[in-house]
Amino acid sequence: MHHRISSNKPFDYSHLHNDTGDTNFSFLFESPCEFIIQSGLNENESPDNLRLSSAQQPGSDLEITTVKKDFDIPSDTQSLNSMSIRLGSGIIVKKISASGNSHVYKIWNADLELFRAVKLCGDSNLMHDATNRFGTEAKIAAQLRHTNIIEVYNTGRWNNTPFIEMEFIDGHSIVQLLKSSGPLPVPVALAVSISVVRALIYAHHNAFRIGGKTYRGIIHRDIKPHNIMVSSSGVVKLLDFGIARPCDNSLYNTVASDKIVGTIQYLSPEQMDGSDLDFRSDTYSFGAVLYEMLSGKATFPLSTLSNIVKSKFSNAYLKFKVLGIKLPKQLEEMVYTCLEYDKTLRYASLELLLEKLENIFADISSKTLDDTLRNFIKDYLHKN
Repeated sequence: MHHRISSNKPFDYSHLHNDTGDTNFSFLFESPCEFIIQSGLNENESPDNLRLSSAQQPGSDLEITTVKKDFDIPSDTQSLNSMSIRLGSGIIVKKISASGNSHVYKIWNADLELFRAVKLCGDSNLMHDATNRFGTEAKIAAQLRHTNIIEVYNTGRWNNTPFIEMEFIDGHSIVQLLKSSGPLPVPVALAVSISVVRALIYAHHNAFRIGGKTYRGIIHRDIKPHNIMVSSSGVVKLLDFGIARPCDNSLYNTVASDKIVGTIQYLSPEQMDGSDLDFRSDTYSFGAVLYEMLSGKATFPLSTLSNIVKSKFSNAYLKFKVLGIKLPKQLEEMVYTCLEYDKTLRYASLELLLEKLENIFADISSKTLDDTLRNFIKDYLHKN
C-alpha cells in the first residue's frame, strides 16, 4: 500500500493513515518532508519497528569453493554439504541478520583464525543509493578508530554486489537485551549510554577524507537499539554508519538521493521535515533509545504513521511517572531534554550530556562502567 503526500510545514495529518490497519505499508513524502519508509522487519528487531527496506535475497549464482579436508574450522561451524560459500576474506558460517537494505553474515578467516562479519548490500530497488551509502559507510567507518565503534577492514563486490567486511561482535544488540530481559537496570542503561555518547562525540569531531576532500565530523542519523551492541565481554559498540553524513552537509547530495532515510521511531523531528541537521539530531535519537532502555517501551509506539508523526511534533510521549517508573530526577530530566522537539532546547553539546551521564552514574553506582557491563552480560548469558 503506497501513499504519496505533498506537504509544507505544518503537516496536514488528516489523510496520513493506514486504512487497512496493516503495518506493512509505505509512504513516499515529497519536499520538504521527503523520505521513503517501507515496512520490513529484521529478525533481530521488534515487530513494531517501521524501517526503510524492500525484501530482496542475494543472488544464488555465488562463488562456490570446495572446503579442503585439512581446512581448520572451529567446531561450532558447519560446511554446507561439504561446500562452502566464500565471501570477503573467509567462508560463510551463517547468516546473522537480513533486511531489505542488507544481509549480514558471519565468516571464518582461516589465515587469521578468527571470525569477521560481512555486510552485503541487499536492496535492488534502491541499488544506486544503497551502493553509494555502502561506499560512504565503508570510507567513513574505516577512518573511525574508537573503542565503542565497530571496526571496518575491507570492501569489495560479491556477485557484483557491494559488501563491507568488519569486526565480528560476539554479543547482543540492545533490541535483543530488551526483548529477553525487559528494561535495563539503571546503572547498565547509563553505562551503555556513556559509551554511545563517547563514540558520538568522537565521530562528531573526527576528521576524515572522501574523494580527496577533508570533512570534519559526521552525524550518525540512525541511532537506534538495533545499531548498539554489547559484546560478551561487556564492550559497547555503535554500528551502521550507512546513512551518516558530514556535519557541514556538503557531501550529502553526492552520496545519496534527496530522500531522507532512517527508522521513523528514532528520527529527530528535523530529520522528518527536511531541516538542516547537526549533532542535536543524534542527541534526539539517543534520547529515544535511552527512554526505551529505561522503560522497555518505545518512546513513540508505532500504530499509524499519522499518530507517530503527530506525537513527535508535539512531544507527546508517556512520561516515566505515568508508566510507574521511578528514576533519579536528574536522569528523568536529562531524557526529556534530549527529546525536546525544538532542537535549541536540547543540550548545547554532547560533552555536556556526557558530563551529566557520568555524574549520575557516579551518584548511583560504586562500580566502574566496565564492571557494570561485564557483570550484566555475564548474568544475562547465564540466564539465557
